[in-house]
Amino acid sequence: MGAIFSNIGAILIALLALSIIVMVHEFGHFIAGKAVGMQVLEFSIGMGPKIVQKERKGTMYSLRWLPIGGYCRFLGEDESDDDPRAMNNISVGRRAIMVAAGALMNFVFAFVVAALLMMFFGGDYSSRIITVDEGRPAIEAGLMAGDKIVSVNGVTVETASQARTEIQKDPTQPITLTVEREGQLVENLVMTPVYDEVSQSYLIGITFGERIPLSFFEAIKQAGQMLVDIVTQMFVFLKNLIFKFEGAQDLGGPVRIVSILGDAAKIGFAGTWDAITLAIQNLMMFGVLISINLGVINLLPIPGMDGARLVFIAIEAIRGKPIPPEKEGMVHFCGLVFMMGLFVVLTFQDIRALIFPGT
Repeated sequence: MGAIFSNIGAILIALLALSIIVMVHEFGHFIAGKAVGMQVLEFSIGMGPKIVQKERKGTMYSLRWLPIGGYCRFLGEDESDDDPRAMNNISVGRRAIMVAAGALMNFVFAFVVAALLMMFFGGDYSSRIITVDEGRPAIEAGLMAGDKIVSVNGVTVETASQARTEIQKDPTQPITLTVEREGQLVENLVMTPVYDEVSQSYLIGITFGERIPLSFFEAIKQAGQMLVDIVTQMFVFLKNLIFKFEGAQDLGGPVRIVSILGDAAKIGFAGTWDAITLAIQNLMMFGVLISINLGVINLLPIPGMDGARLVFIAIEAIRGKPIPPEKEGMVHFCGLVFMMGLFVVLTFQDIRALIFPGT
């Protein structure tokens, strides 16, 4: 029974975390729209039937039953209006600011969470190993808990991320580690990573668990670098997906996202302070990743996404007049149909992976 409650609790926490990230995006549109003089008709937290609502200065604020994001609706968004505050009467520059603000707010949110993560819990993990998994390549090669990896294939490393980067460069080939053990160097520890179906990555079976303390300014600097690294990795992934058709198996839908967040939260239900702390760190880290992903995806020129709306605004600025609303609406409708189809496919794929892992 306890396991059932912990699973339910983890799922609820995951849904709440995902909703916060989506709401941050919508809040970006909201405050930017207000700032450039647009009339916001409704700002909703959650979806579905209303729990409570309140009208203030022409804007209806509502709280709804389903904790799955929310939305922001502007005057003139669906049809033209004579009000000077309607979207159709706002200049292209101001509209572009409002449209881009959702993704920008996701990046700001990710930066703040990453900075807080590093300030309170430290920066990257050191390359010191705290556990070695039974039956994995690391233990068979002679690695021990307490070892500190100092080089991978001859490349000096100081942090866990540096070690992972070197290990993942060509994970199907043997790697050679040098570690520091009780003040002495132990060299030529050779092992070959094995593919793990659960994480869908190559592993050697070790865990890093000692974070490097950071000062305030170091935390800010590393948070910024983390954002740059994640965005760069995402564009590399998208490039490989589009031009090389690689990585499609790594795409995940909402079920997988909730599953990952739920697993991160579930650790905290062990009840110990260390477990709770680790769960908080994991949730914050996944929150950073998902928020950045949401921001980047929304800026892509995919019909129905903010990026496509920015393209139409740019075309309007060049032509001096807008694309007919019905034509733009049809383009966005087709894009949304495509995204809904992808949503269904990924959801089916996620559920199948949960029920039949490894298939």
